[in-house]
Order: sequence, then structure tokens, then C-alpha cells
Amino acid sequence: MKYVQELLGTRLTVEFTHANEWQQELFGRAVKRIREFENTYSRFLSWNFLEKLNREKKAPLNSEFRMLLELAKKVSLLSQGYFDITIRPFLENRGYGIEKNMLEEVYGSQYIELIKTEVLLHHGVSLDVWAIGKGYMIDTLYNIFSEQESDFIIDFGGDIRVKWSQTIELEDPYEIGKSIGNIEITNRAIAASSGAKRKFGKSHHLINPKNPDAQGEIVDVYTMHRLALFADTFSTALFVSPVDIALKMMRETKWLSACIILRDGTIHKNADFNAQFYTLWSKK
Repeated sequence: MKYVQELLGTRLTVEFTHANEWQQELFGRAVKRIREFENTYSRFLSWNFLEKLNREKKAPLNSEFRMLLELAKKVSLLSQGYFDITIRPFLENRGYGIEKNMLEEVYGSQYIELIKTEVLLHHGVSLDVWAIGKGYMIDTLYNIFSEQESDFIIDFGGDIRVKWSQTIELEDPYEIGKSIGNIEITNRAIAASSGAKRKFGKSHHLINPKNPDAQGEIVDVYTMHRLALFADTFSTALFVSPVDIALKMMRETKWLSACIILRDGTIHKNADFNAQFYTLWSKK
């Protein structure tokens, strides 16, 4: 049984190996949970919790938001600041958002202060949490669907978590819909980052605040982890970082399997990223 819903500007597909009477109700609950998350944390809404935080520079801090911000700050440190959720003004100023006025391009996760009951934003920074939000939502849905007995696969805009074994096609970074290889995953999540998707104007949404208009040497990243939150976050972090920093993170982050593809066709991967590649390509 398969369920499909357009959410957050992308497609959610959930496929169960065996149908049962609980799945439709659980899928409805999952859609409701995603919409609740969007209504709280989407940068594209002008009236929600995130907009108020970005405007007033302080807000109440619950356990969910604290966990997400702590992870974002940690990954920013590992990437030496190339991954940073204070990227909002850079995206808005390049047309990926709803802001009509130019924003001051200040950034730095070190300016996010987490105290006991509040989050404080210093130095004028503002947040975009979607780089960590989609993976978190996939894990949330995984827990919901685990309440019924059938195995399943969740595909949310190309980021996937499975409760069974599944062969996943690896998409060509230059040609959407074309596969360059495949990998089998079992009870894990896999995420991908590439400049081929979510384009706006001459750019795409995967930029770093240190050099936001540069074309990096990394053209595609695949990451696997038990949790989609970690796979999705590190996929973005590896993609936006310089090659040397990305390779260091890939090698030193425990339980993370990854593959980094460079513009010249070079492939770097962990020993346990057991993909079968159909072909290697030269620089395009």
C-alpha cells in the first residue's frame, strides 16, 4: 500500500510491504504532524514561531527545539562554520524566501545562545532550520508508522528511511532522473545533497555563508545513518564545505557512511558505503 502527499514544497511517499487497517489513520496523523512543524518553523510563513524569534531575537525553548539547535551548533563547529543555520539572510537576499527588503548578511551559530528556558539570538543573526528539519520529520514519521506491523519505506523529497532492506538508486548530479549507481540499505536512512534541485535564479539553496556565491568542487553527497536527522544534516554539511573539511568530517564522524563526488568525477567514500557505481564520468 502506498500513500503520497505534497508537503513543504516536495513529495512525501510512504510505501508499506503489507496493507493493514491502521495505515490510513497513521498516514493522516503523519501529515498533520508535518504541517504542525511547518506552521511552527517554516521560514516561508510570516506569522509563526520562527518569524517571531527572528524578529524579536528571543523565544521560549522546548526540548524539541533545543535538541535541533544543539545539533546544528555542533555540526557548524565540525564544519568550521561552513554549515550554519543562521543562513537565512543569504537565502532571502538571493530570492529564496518571502522577504522584500535586503537583510544584513550576518551569521554565526556561536551567536545562538541556549539558556534554561529560552533561545537568544545575538549579533542580529536569524535562523533557517530546514537543513535539519526534514530529517527530523522523517524520523518522527518513522516512529509513527512503527506502531503498525508492516515494514515500510519513507521517501520525503529524495531523503529516505527504510524499515526493511531496499536497493536505492543514486541519482546523477548533472541529470535528474538518471542513475549513476545503487546501494542496498537495511533499517537505515539515506540522504543526498546536490545543486541540481531546488534552484532559484542562477543559484540553489545549498550555500555557505562564508562564500555564498561560489561554485564548490563537490557536486553530490550521499550519507547514511541510523537516523534520518543525522543523515540529512551531514549531507548538507558535507556538500557546502570545502573538500578537505568535508573529507575530515566524513572520516571522523562515528556511525556515518558517506560518499562525496567531486566535479572532476572523483569519488571519495567510507569503506562501509557499499555502493555499486555503473560508470564514472569526466568533468562536465
